[in-house]
Amino acid sequence: MLSWSRTCDEASTICASIVSLTRNSNASSADITASGITGSLDATTGSGDVHTSDITGSLNLDTGSGNVSVTRAKGDDLSVDTGSGDVTIDHAEGRSLKIETGSGNADATAVKADALKIDTGSGDVTLELLAGGGDIYVDTGSGEVNLTLPADYGADVVLDTGSGGIDLGGIPVTVRKIQEDHVEGRIGDGKGRLHVETGSGGVRLKKA
Repeated sequence: MLSWSRTCDEASTICASIVSLTRNSNASSADITASGITGSLDATTGSGDVHTSDITGSLNLDTGSGNVSVTRAKGDDLSVDTGSGDVTIDHAEGRSLKIETGSGNADATAVKADALKIDTGSGDVTLELLAGGGDIYVDTGSGEVNLTLPADYGADVVLDTGSGGIDLGGIPVTVRKIQEDHVEGRIGDGKGRLHVETGSGGVRLKKA
């Protein structure tokens, strides 16, 4: 399988455009920009921002310290990991979407995915899910969580906040257990699973 790689010195930038098949980008300290790629993209930098657009194929982005932005991505598995930095995703479609940030906000809009996992040590989480969402797991040590769910979404629900309120946004929930900071129940057919936990911050749901 054809592969592509380049190592950059500090303060340099890796750019890839209109390439195909598997692409591997590694940098010790650099920003990475990739666009117009058909095929898998695996990009890693020790310290630097990562920006991608118009990617068709599985996506794996990893930076030790830096912001990550993804615009128009479509592939089986989409994964973003930053030790410290914000993650912004706009128009992503895949079987699974995984976002991890040690310290930073996670903002994902116009998403279509069957399995989602968002984990931030400290930061707000915003998710707009247009379709899919069988299983959704969101965990933030400290931050607000705002979720927009598809109109036909159904799941077993566990919402927990150590310090903050819970707003169901008028979504009908068959409740098993309800407290100011904890809700368990079922939305719709209950086929999926929605688990949201925040150590400090509110949880807000609404349907598209």
